[in-house]
Amino acid sequence: MTQPNPSAEEVQKGIQQQAGKLLSQVTGYIGVRNMDMRIRFGLLEEISKHPQGITAETLAANTGMDPFYIGVWCRSAYASELLEQGDNQRYKLAPYVDKLLLDRDFAGYIDGLPAIMLQPEFFDRFAENLSSGERLWWDQCSPTFLQAVSNTGKAFYTRLIPGGLSQVPSLSERLAQGIRVLELACGMGAGLMRLAETFPKSSFVRVDGDEHSLDWWPIISARQDSRTGYP
Repeated sequence: MTQPNPSAEEVQKGIQQQAGKLLSQVTGYIGVRNMDMRIRFGLLEEISKHPQGITAETLAANTGMDPFYIGVWCRSAYASELLEQGDNQRYKLAPYVDKLLLDRDFAGYIDGLPAIMLQPEFFDRFAENLSSGERLWWDQCSPTFLQAVSNTGKAFYTRLIPGGLSQVPSLSERLAQGIRVLELACGMGAGLMRLAETFPKSSFVRVDGDEHSLDWWPIISARQDSRTGYP
């Protein structure tokens, strides 16, 4: 059955709906950039110290940034719903932003995502390889990208260890008593380090194909004793 041609009103409504979908993508990009600047300059951390709110001028002074640009960032972060605005132009964190973006031990922590989204490996290299078909392997990625990938996994490991492991019969008990664990493709070790801290009587062996990820281990393993270190 042939569908009738849409009316001018239906066309206009359809255009508005589609425009809203596309513009929301631009809004999301702005939000990601706002979160990335907060990561690099510690802006949300400083705002979190002032539950009653802080002005853009005071935020600039406390972080050593330019007052004009900090004012622009605050207004943009407010539009992105990272911040709320109270009396006297004071900004404070929007609800639960402290948990989602600042608490690295929170099971819903998502602060690793903005950094990885803006790394060249994520979109720039993808665009370059559209025509060539060249593949990108882990050993070709920058240390910054690898660290960003590792940060995105923190919330997963917070949920997995020990809560998720406890769902496997006797596994947590065996880890607590002390066993030897091999992790393949360990990356920068967010999961294995959490395992070692939770189950100090077990020992762990790490394997990964990326040299930088393995080079990162002396930094974190220095905090472990000889039994729970990472060979």
